[in-house]
Amino acid sequence: MSCRVPERARASAGAIVRERCAELSLAVWRLEPSGRVTQSPEATPAQGITEDTLREAVLAWADAPEPAPVRIDSGHWLLPIPEVVRRERTGYLVAVAPEDPNAPGGGHTETTARALHRMLAWMWNDVDLGENALLDLDRFSTQMTEAYETIHTLYGIGRAMGQLTQPDHFVRGMVEELHDTLPFGWLACLADADATGNPEIDGIRFTSGTFPGDDRLFARVHRYALGELARAPGDGALIIDRPDDIPEALGPQIVAQPVRRAGKLVAVLVAASKGGEEPQVSSYETLMLEAAGGFLGAFLDNTALYAEQEEAFVGTVRAMTAAIDAKDRYTRGHSERVAMLSKRLAEAAGLDAAAVHEVYISGLVHDVGKIGVPERVLCKTGRLTDEEFDLIREHPGIGHEILKVIPSLASILPGVMHHHERWDGNGYPARLSGTDIPLMARIIGLADTFDAMSSTRSYRPAMTRDVVLAEITRCAGSQFDPDLAKVFDKVDLSEYDALVAEHKAADPTFEQDTGPRLKAA
Repeated sequence: MSCRVPERARASAGAIVRERCAELSLAVWRLEPSGRVTQSPEATPAQGITEDTLREAVLAWADAPEPAPVRIDSGHWLLPIPEVVRRERTGYLVAVAPEDPNAPGGGHTETTARALHRMLAWMWNDVDLGENALLDLDRFSTQMTEAYETIHTLYGIGRAMGQLTQPDHFVRGMVEELHDTLPFGWLACLADADATGNPEIDGIRFTSGTFPGDDRLFARVHRYALGELARAPGDGALIIDRPDDIPEALGPQIVAQPVRRAGKLVAVLVAASKGGEEPQVSSYETLMLEAAGGFLGAFLDNTALYAEQEEAFVGTVRAMTAAIDAKDRYTRGHSERVAMLSKRLAEAAGLDAAAVHEVYISGLVHDVGKIGVPERVLCKTGRLTDEEFDLIREHPGIGHEILKVIPSLASILPGVMHHHERWDGNGYPARLSGTDIPLMARIIGLADTFDAMSSTRSYRPAMTRDVVLAEITRCAGSQFDPDLAKVFDKVDLSEYDALVAEHKAADPTFEQDTGPRLKAA
């Protein structure tokens, strides 16, 4: 009889059989088909049994379909149990049963030896079935785990594809998710410069895990992977045998997954240093990388389209606000400067990239409601009457009404509506105070006032930089959020001054003071 035991189960099944045979006082050897002994009994072997004797018996069994027990001159029966893997005999377990009735376990005749042989074969088959069942359960558990991890990882990646305003966060998160799921020592995404359509990730390398070398080695691996991908164009993952000039720490194989846009290679996912029992890259791992590469390619397409649409949208908003600002020569470029200052203040205050962008757009359109204010009031020389000032005070509400019909601008409306509120509650239109004023509006309100004080108005000349900054400090806690006032003192105003110079060059009548700024304490 024989047992077809998978290679992973053979050692475990053999150990169980040897342990049980030892309890029956049977010595057991393990031999290769060539007759070479690979394992001897742990206890004292039966007397008179030599490796030559065992080798001769194994060679004699080679042609027997069902090897039978053999009696040898030392007075022992050799009981063979062939090990079979994929229908090929890969070795033998040989139990030795003595004839001597005084030997441990008693003596065996031909009849009892053959009966014992059948019992051992049945035991082996039972152990085989049990071990294979455990292996099947283990494989099934592994497959279920891999399936769950695949679904979980790809779901997470797919859900994150909505982060169109933060492509670097998406790519970094994807690389970390893949590295957490797959058994590679390190995994990286490398994007070509000026290729993805996203300045945040063009030419960037995102790595998760520990790369076993320096940047020069990493560059060599990257170049090697790109060279192999160039010779095998396609969208699937490419398994590359590690060349001799790359250290063994990277493992025997490197896997490279191309990421393409419009047929052009724009990025590559590279992984190596695989751990676990199997050093070779599996189909599960390549399929996971191929799915991730497909997600990344689609994401890059979406972000590039989003960037184009955003650029067109912002350009339209700038043109609209510039047209409104141009109604009054004293406010030309005002909205663009307020938007830029608001963006820098939001960044300095620690807002995330999405919130900073919303503040910027809100800053651009904060005065759009002035389109509903009579031009005679906007362009009046000298101070306004109370009635005229009441008309000016309507512009936040007018702007809110104009923009609220655009669903994509809903998040920026608080800045438009409330940028003239005051920290002490004496502002307009709702007389909100303190933190009841939306943060976006507090930021824009401070930037708006800074630009207004820095610019010449019909009723007064521009204030100097030092005077403006001192006024902001003085009004912290009354007109302005005191925390934002402190943060503003750390904002670099060089970009603002450059914008002022640009607006002055476009309009020689534009007047503004950009004198030296006091250093922050």
